[in-house]
Amino acid sequence: MTDQHMRLASLRKHHEQGFSLIELVAAMVIATILMAFAVPAMHSYIQNNRVVSQTNGLLADLAYARGQAVATHNYVSICPLATAGGSTCDTSDGSYAQGWMVYTTTALATNFDSTTGTVLRVQAAPTTTTVTASSKGILTYDSQGQLWSPGQNSPTAMSFTVCAQSSGTSTSPIVGTILNVTGSGRAVSTGVQNSICG
Repeated sequence: MTDQHMRLASLRKHHEQGFSLIELVAAMVIATILMAFAVPAMHSYIQNNRVVSQTNGLLADLAYARGQAVATHNYVSICPLATAGGSTCDTSDGSYAQGWMVYTTTALATNFDSTTGTVLRVQAAPTTTTVTASSKGILTYDSQGQLWSPGQNSPTAMSFTVCAQSSGTSTSPIVGTILNVTGSGRAVSTGVQNSICG
């Protein structure tokens, strides 16, 4: 009787010391499977958040520029910067890679002049997204809140495309959204989609 109790106690003690090799391997296999599903989903979640955040920031700056133009009965422009942190507009293309600036001006599509205008906002260069406008150069809101694009004789609709930057290692589609601005100055964004950025 005593020997049997001792053997059972010894077996219990041995069993409570840790996992067996089979249990450990099984746990590792399950963890690997879960990670295989979780990592792409987390990557997509992060990309979506970056695109939404950048789009909301641009949308807020457009609304602010429009509001200031109406409130002050003056022209308020928004333009891509030629250099990050600078005060010169880039009119060569529609890329907002160096950030953008909102400022007051005395005429449509006029570059910032510190003697006649005031810088209202400067947005830093996007680091995790790309922002591209369908119309290159300086966009201007008039006193009625209408949006004027360069070279147009009347308020004109245009759009911005905001895309997540590819990490280079991911095979997931690059997500993005389009921010449409009507000639009347109203801006509306589409939902985040996989087909926008290619």
